[in-house]
Amino acid sequence: MKKSLRNFVAGGVVAASLLGGGAVASAATSSTTPTESSSTASTQRVESTAAERAAHKAERTAALAKALGVSTDQVTAAQKAARAAVDAKYGAPPARPTTKPTTKPAEPTAAQKAERQARHDLFEKTFAEKLGVTTAQLDAAQLTVEKAHLAAAVKAGRITQAEADARLTAIANGEDPGHRPGGHGGPGGPRPTR
Repeated sequence: MKKSLRNFVAGGVVAASLLGGGAVASAATSSTTPTESSSTASTQRVESTAAERAAHKAERTAALAKALGVSTDQVTAAQKAARAAVDAKYGAPPARPTTKPTTKPAEPTAAQKAERQARHDLFEKTFAEKLGVTTAQLDAAQLTVEKAHLAAAVKAGRITQAEADARLTAIANGEDPGHRPGGHGGPGGPRPTR
């Protein structure tokens, strides 16, 4: 049935083209195929996600700058300096995967966890020094920003209050340092794919 319908439509397009209905034929041939359409949608989604991430990062940087009483340029420069210090000592972090993993990644070894923590500690220390604040002041400001971010996520319905509370508890206990404004995944740690 589908084949005969397709042949009927194709025959109509050819007939219309022969009878001077070139516009019909060109409209039929210029339409986007489903594969092209899904590819375009995928590209737009990636671009949209990148734009959303950039806007999100700018928003959090501005919030951190406000909490510390410094400019956003100072926060950005301090982050760059801190990342450079970490890269100089430990090397650049591994590149992000370009595709979503199909299997669960292996649990990090003790050595990997220790290096990740050392990277984080150096990043935080350098970041605070470049901003002219203590690490305790930086931590307090980052926690303030994270609380506001999580409250907005709860209000928008993206997460529950219980999830927000659990994340704040993990951050306060030092179990989730990567979700602070200092950098997703922590310096040198794996960055989440969203």
